[in-house]
Amino acid sequence: MRIITAPGPVCYPIVAAQMERDDIDIEFAKEGRADIVLDSTVSLVKRGLPIDLVTINNLAVVFPKLGHEVGLARKGGAADVLIRAYVNYLTLKQ
Repeated sequence: MRIITAPGPVCYPIVAAQMERDDIDIEFAKEGRADIVLDSTVSLVKRGLPIDLVTINNLAVVFPKLGHEVGLARKGGAADVLIRAYVNYLTLKQ
């Protein structure tokens, strides 16, 4: 499994997993082709990549039933602001 990740907290879980598994190949980069891309939500959106899961530690909220995926977003973070805007939009639309 090839993974491209930004350096920093976003890569810590996958680096820890690599210690126990031999099939994980991590490349610290911003561009390239891989099975998994780990980066900030802002960077993923700018690159036009789909966001399947958002995980941010500390002050987290789960938003189920907004799509096919479940997101975990930090309160006040970019993902939280976008989700709140989307929920408000859906509420006003009804």
